[in-house]
Amino acid sequence: MNKQNFRNKNVVIVHGYAAPSQSHWFPWLKETLESQVAVVTIACMPNSSTPDPVE
Repeated sequence: MNKQNFRNKNVVIVHGYAAPSQSHWFPWLKETLESQVAVVTIACMPNSSTPDPVE
């Protein structure tokens, strides 16, 4: 796998439909990118099981 340089990069991870922001591989990816000096945010979308675009 080709490693990218994430130094001083801002990364936003957006979870998908019915997936809580702290489950699956999101925390692992955040930790991995932060170890490469990236600034990482996991967006917490409301009501991921019944999304409403207005929210």
